[in-house]
Amino acid sequence: MGQCRWIPEPEGRYECREPAHQSSTSGRCIFHMPADEKRVLRLEQVFVQKVVEKFEAVERDANITSHDYRGFVFPDGFDSFNKNRFGKPADFSRATFGDEFDLVQAEFLFPVKFHRARFGDRADFHASQFRQYANFDHAAFGNQIRFEHTSFVEDADFAGAQ
Repeated sequence: MGQCRWIPEPEGRYECREPAHQSSTSGRCIFHMPADEKRVLRLEQVFVQKVVEKFEAVERDANITSHDYRGFVFPDGFDSFNKNRFGKPADFSRATFGDEFDLVQAEFLFPVKFHRARFGDRADFHASQFRQYANFDHAAFGNQIRFEHTSFVEDADFAGAQ
């Protein structure tokens, strides 16, 4: 089975520590497995459950200093972060979000990165709060992006976003 083979391009400096999923043809863990592979293997709900468990573990464990979702591939309709409070920095750099992604009424108390993240057809950040720096530089948004009633207390970087 071995270790997950996801490598961010072009820099390639990140190494995923998760094991590759035993059914993965791409050699990736459940977090980095392409969406179509997750769908074929019927692992979307398992993914959601593992992401929720990961979120809760990070919030609970004082030894874990941040939320690391770099390169994760979120399925269509993902909404499990709605109304969550991120009490540590969060990194969604190079993550891919399927169609109908919701991050509604979430609160980020520390910096958050969506550097080079890719959003599907619709992304909804309605009424979320970003208390510190929010980085959306070079993010790719789909047809509909909603930041209605969203607050950015400090700077938000959308340089190069599309």
